[in-house]
Amino acid sequence: MMEYCMKRIVVVLKQIAKAEGNLTPKASILLEEIKNEASNYSVMWNGTSKYQVRERGGRDKCVVYVNKWECSCRRWELIGMPCKHAVAFNWTMAQYGMQPDLPETWVSKVYWMDTWKKVYKHTINPINGVNLWTPSQVPTTLLPPSITHRLGGHPRRERKVLMRRKLSQ
Repeated sequence: MMEYCMKRIVVVLKQIAKAEGNLTPKASILLEEIKNEASNYSVMWNGTSKYQVRERGGRDKCVVYVNKWECSCRRWELIGMPCKHAVAFNWTMAQYGMQPDLPETWVSKVYWMDTWKKVYKHTINPINGVNLWTPSQVPTTLLPPSITHRLGGHPRRERKVLMRRKLSQ
């Protein structure tokens, strides 16, 4: 297990060294897919902080609550990344007199490279093999576990148990 964790940390550190941008590589790919889907949506404002986002020529329609960072499709809350409806709204913010942000700024901090670097900055130190360990001065004896395995389900009938005892004698 320790060796697996050591290898995993090294693999991720190599990915971090190669990665570009503010988001992790998989998060960047996912956000690009969401942006492509968002291009098919139009946005209508209801006069407050709610916006109706609907698919052009389709049946998909959701409400985006900008102040809460929520969408009625619940994808934004579940995965921490803006859904296609939120990205579509983001692209039309200037139309409604708001300062538009980059969709990347709406992504949860879990997907940011800074967080990834903090998580994987710790390493696991290697240890020597068993043959180089110093013997313990504390006497210990390991006892085997008691084998009292009882079968699950309904208990056996007594006549079957008696028959087995007779056969084993």
